[in-house]
This record gives sequence, structure tokens and C-alpha cells, in this order.
Amino acid sequence: MKLRNLKPEEVKFSFWMEPMDLSPREIWQGTQDQIYYIEKYIEKQLESGNRYAWFCASCTASWEGFSATESLGCLCFINEQAWLESNYRANLQDQALKALNQMLQEDFQKISILMEE
Repeated sequence: MKLRNLKPEEVKFSFWMEPMDLSPREIWQGTQDQIYYIEKYIEKQLESGNRYAWFCASCTASWEGFSATESLGCLCFINEQAWLESNYRANLQDQALKALNQMLQEDFQKISILMEE
């Protein structure tokens, strides 16, 4: 037996963000000058109040008491609007929905062995 997948319009999505613990130097490759420039740019953006300059985003997909969360880190955007319009946000939502559907399917398979005719 198989469950049908939930559609985005059937699911509640919640997004949140947290500051990144890693510095750009720890994850980006490039010359020392390039990394220095990136770090200084992000530092300046964060100091000016742009919390979208360096963060980790998470999305939870919820349906009828079931939920699944996906996260994506090391994000850097010029402002909130750029983040909201980005493919990263849409992909994060898609991944959370996919994780929820997968979890429901796995739970259904476990429960279906208890079904009687």
C-alpha cells in the first residue's frame, strides 16, 4: 500500500533563521584576498543590521500533527527581499514537504502491518 503525497496547499510551512556559527573562512574556498573580502563584506552587512548577510534557514512542513524540518546554512543575501524571492527558499520548502511525505509513507508502512481485513 502507498499513500498519496501531500500537496503544498495542504501543508503549513514555517520558516525561521538563525545566525551562522561558522565563519566564511571555514567553508569557502578561494584566495586569501577573496576570503578576506567576503568576510569583511559580511561583517559590514551584519553590523549595518542586515541579518540576511550570513545565516542558516530552516523550514518545517506540518500536517495534522506530523512535521518534518529541513535546514540550509551558509546563506548570504543582500536583503530580505532577495531571500524571499530566491530559489533557495523555494527549494528548502520543497525539501521539507518531501521529507514530510517520506516520513508519512514510512510510518504508514509500519502501521499497515497492524491492519486487519
